[in-house]
Amino acid sequence: SFLVSYLNLEIGMSLVFAGSLFAAAQMGGMLGRLTWGFVADRWVTPRLQLGVLGIVGSACGMLLALFTPDWSLVIMAVISVIYGATAASWNGVYFAEIARLCPRDQVGRLTGGLQFYMSVGGGLGPLLFSVLVGIIGTYAVGFAVFSLPALYVGLRLMLPRKFAAT
Repeated sequence: SFLVSYLNLEIGMSLVFAGSLFAAAQMGGMLGRLTWGFVADRWVTPRLQLGVLGIVGSACGMLLALFTPDWSLVIMAVISVIYGATAASWNGVYFAEIARLCPRDQVGRLTGGLQFYMSVGGGLGPLLFSVLVGIIGTYAVGFAVFSLPALYVGLRLMLPRKFAAT
């Protein structure tokens, strides 16, 4: 929902168009959720896919931070869809990979525990984003800063497993 505020308050789009880009991002997220599991099962390893999703999602967040009123609406829409398809749809592949890697008798405990931590992040993330926007005064910086963890994790996942663990 920060996307709508950003597009309206800083980029100057109407609420209707800003909401439409948010809806496009949500559609990208829905399509990503349906697609990424299929892709991870057939063409790439889940680890590689999660790494790519983190890097591409981070790039989209950083590009979004660069939006100005002069940008093409089509380009902004494409970036929003890709952002949604990456940043909002990775968790199915993530949980499937966790379940695959952990001992069978601990699948429920470990996936439930990880879901708890993800929920804490889902609650604290918007709060911290709001505080950052309040201090800095721009949503653009918030999008850029909050893109960095995804970039870091995405790059770590691209490393061979023996190097990523150190």
